[in-house]
Amino acid sequence: MNKDINLEIDGLGIILYSPFSVAHIKEEEDYLTKNYMSAEQVADHVNRGTIVGFSTGSPGNYMLRLRDGYPDEKTLDESDYVLRLAIEIRDHKLCIRDLYDLMEWTTELPGEQVIDLDNGCYNITVFSNLPLSNIRGDQQGIYLYFNRLTEMPRISYSGVPTLE
Repeated sequence: MNKDINLEIDGLGIILYSPFSVAHIKEEEDYLTKNYMSAEQVADHVNRGTIVGFSTGSPGNYMLRLRDGYPDEKTLDESDYVLRLAIEIRDHKLCIRDLYDLMEWTTELPGEQVIDLDNGCYNITVFSNLPLSNIRGDQQGIYLYFNRLTEMPRISYSGVPTLE
């Protein structure tokens, strides 16, 4: 996988999921306020690899750079922000959205935000640097490396994963 996606968000974060994990959400439902607002609710989803969200700390324009495997340790050491996440993929689809899409849910999603990915469990390494402008979300690049595993990796967040 070597794909770049330009994602403009109004919210303070980004969510990743496979369609099976949101099948229970009704059209136009406010899932965010009821089920994804507290740190415990977010951590539960993230730790299970269902709706995997992380805070960007700011709305804005982000260039997501999706890659296979793991980045080298030197790159991670030189990055301002690093996270390790996990996700379960079914139906060969990974979807990427603004966190605030959970406030008025719709299954419709622009095609460039849907990525074909083999079914299975993945460790996701997320890393980023503050843009040259020093303004979060100002064309900020975020790398997401997906490494397929034989089983779901243990992820243990007690709150919201944050790129801050």
